[in-house]
Amino acid sequence: MTDDEHGVPLPQGWERRFDPQGRTYYVDHNTRSTTWHRPPIQAAPPRSVSQSTTSASIRAATVPTNTTANSVGTLDPMQHQAGAYSDNPLPLGWEERRTPEGRPYFVDHHTRTTTWTDPRRAQQQSSMPVHRPQVSSNLGSLPSGWEMRLTSTGRVYFVDHNTRTTSWDDPRLPTNVDDNAPQYKRDYRRKVVYFRSQPKMRPLPGKCELKVRRDNVLEDSYAAVMAHSGEDLKKRLMVSFDNEDGLDYGGVSRYVASTIVDVLVLIYLREWFFLLSHEIFNPSYGLFEYSTHDNYTLQINHASAINPDHLSYFKFIGRAVGLAIFHRRFLDAYFVPSFYKMILGKHVSMADLEAVDADLHRSLTWML
Repeated sequence: MTDDEHGVPLPQGWERRFDPQGRTYYVDHNTRSTTWHRPPIQAAPPRSVSQSTTSASIRAATVPTNTTANSVGTLDPMQHQAGAYSDNPLPLGWEERRTPEGRPYFVDHHTRTTTWTDPRRAQQQSSMPVHRPQVSSNLGSLPSGWEMRLTSTGRVYFVDHNTRTTSWDDPRLPTNVDDNAPQYKRDYRRKVVYFRSQPKMRPLPGKCELKVRRDNVLEDSYAAVMAHSGEDLKKRLMVSFDNEDGLDYGGVSRYVASTIVDVLVLIYLREWFFLLSHEIFNPSYGLFEYSTHDNYTLQINHASAINPDHLSYFKFIGRAVGLAIFHRRFLDAYFVPSFYKMILGKHVSMADLEAVDADLHRSLTWML
């Protein structure tokens, strides 16, 4: 193709193609070379910078300063549509220029600044009614570390400073639950949101470091968790595996290196909870056993006293479950209904006995 994605003709001898991944590249048949960048438009060479433009604004012309992002790392796609408002004249004091790659940008001679955004687009948007999304005030405050922001088009998005990620979904609202979802799902999600909004569920400042070995994750985790107080465990968990934390990022910038570290911390934390749940709920240790119905629903082993430290280990398991709830992680374990009822202080019925001891339940039912 001899024109770009906007229909603007390419210089003589140039061609636009696509690689197997669908990415656009350009072929210069004059020099028999290829490039990812669009060739400059030779028919309209960039005009010289006026005498009143300072060196700071010249540098800004290469990388405009007030680019606006819809989300982290992505520019508004409307800013790439060259000539979308070419039928309307630019406001007084504005000038359109192009980078060496042919991308249009705009110079405001009043403030000596540059931008990717066409000022005519801003005029058009200002004349149109803006429909702001309604955010209910009944949801309460955002969770700790969260912030609500607006894009250039007025759309609300949320920033999680704990994980340095953004999301369109309100953390106080049900995720993946629409209006057609059953009532119990919506009720459950509202209870979760209310539960996480409580002051006691807010992380404390600082960090709590846990170091374990992969081949000894149960014993090392037991020693590490029980050595900390409950207040310490409410801080940011920093789990590291032995001989896996000596990472050298060389010349990587501080921000990129810190981002890599944050990602690794999240990966290690998720992996630690996964490995730990497989160990502490392993029936081989005698603390838990499978229900009479299946081999994945667990209950407390009535013979757990064979381990003289079983009460201490149950306290540790309670802490591990509490850590997973507090830090919003999943444990790969499922319990019988009576176990949940006992935690919640609810009445245990005769029917709940069937999952614990089917023979005893059958005998008692016969007696009744």
